[in-house]
Amino acid sequence: MIRSMEPTLSTSSWTPPEGAVARGTVRPGGSKAIAQRAMVLAALASGRSRLLGVQRCQDVEIFASALEDLGIPVRFGEAGEIVIEGCGGDFPDGDRSISIGNNGSALRFFMAVAALRSDRTSIDAALHRPVAPLATALTELGATVEYSRQDGYPPLVVRGGELRGGRLTMRLESSSQFASALLMIAPVIAEGIHLRIVGPVVSRPYIDLTAAVVAAFGGKTRIEDREWVVKGGTGLQGGVLSIEPDASSAAMYLAAAAITGGEVTVEGIARNSRQGDASFPSILAMMGCEVISTRDGIQVRGGDLKGINITMLDHPDLVPPLVAVAAFARGETVIAGVGHLRHKECDRLSVLEDGLRKVGVPVRIDGDMIRVTGADPIDLVGASLDPSNDHRMAMAFSLLGLRIPGVVVTNVDCAGKSDPEFFTRLTSLLGEER
Repeated sequence: MIRSMEPTLSTSSWTPPEGAVARGTVRPGGSKAIAQRAMVLAALASGRSRLLGVQRCQDVEIFASALEDLGIPVRFGEAGEIVIEGCGGDFPDGDRSISIGNNGSALRFFMAVAALRSDRTSIDAALHRPVAPLATALTELGATVEYSRQDGYPPLVVRGGELRGGRLTMRLESSSQFASALLMIAPVIAEGIHLRIVGPVVSRPYIDLTAAVVAAFGGKTRIEDREWVVKGGTGLQGGVLSIEPDASSAAMYLAAAAITGGEVTVEGIARNSRQGDASFPSILAMMGCEVISTRDGIQVRGGDLKGINITMLDHPDLVPPLVAVAAFARGETVIAGVGHLRHKECDRLSVLEDGLRKVGVPVRIDGDMIRVTGADPIDLVGASLDPSNDHRMAMAFSLLGLRIPGVVVTNVDCAGKSDPEFFTRLTSLLGEER
């Protein structure tokens, strides 16, 4: 019997090739997390900004449309360039409406931006995204937030004006984006923002990333353990910013090398990257892979995979590829600190659990932990896996299919939320049989 070595990709499904090994070099598109922060800061800055190396995806287009709806000119140029004409924090007058879809960053960031406007800003977004801690903080600063349906969730209306700035206390158990949103508007508020954080913090590296991008636009930041300060009254200055390749997408390609016993090099992500998800190679090293730093990036060679115990409170987007690798590792992998994954584009814990069970991988969710026991692919079965319209789930399920014949990933178009070229890039790495 002749087996196909070519993946099948339609506009709705992905059938991985049987027995392929991931080998080669890939450069992911620009970091979505950096690009989204840069777009907001460019709008708040004085003068023109040019963002280079941006991956044009659905989430970036949502940011661009929202900025334009608020009166900020945005232009997409050639080869990943975005040009934004900043307003210096002085937005055009008039009531405005913006639609965010299922973009959690945009919802939180534009709530803060809307608080700078004296008129009403109506924000429509996915109903399951919590915003109460941010709304409380904005109210303390002098804005008003009105919920249209359910308290603590969109849709909502923000009316701002002359924000006072100053000291705030905040909890970040469900999202670090609440703090990032405040830190980004702080330079255009007279008194700035002094945040004191209590309780657990999820996705802490994204706070450090926010501070770095604020600094790139001239903001003055001081980020310590529990005290985060951005000086007010300094304003922001437009300029040119190159966007580093996306470490979250890179993790998927490196996971493909680990799962298939291949060798993949990801270009463009610096050793000292501010992206927290750039730590994924070190996790793969713990699981038995060989990791080599090169002049242009990082290389992972697959090895004898073994289960690990790890906390992923800081790295929610790494949990899906880690779970996919754990499915083929010897022994049990216990991943703690993942409860907040229930509030992403979908309930990622439930979707991951359902997908693994369908193909026969032992999995159990225990509080804020997910436990995966690795299995021999010969004991697993193909299945149709629905990513629940979540880009990270579509990517992770495609990784499972690299070792399990008969896996079909449906609704793969949802990968376009962050990386419309993901399956093209993954296909370019898949070669000869194991």
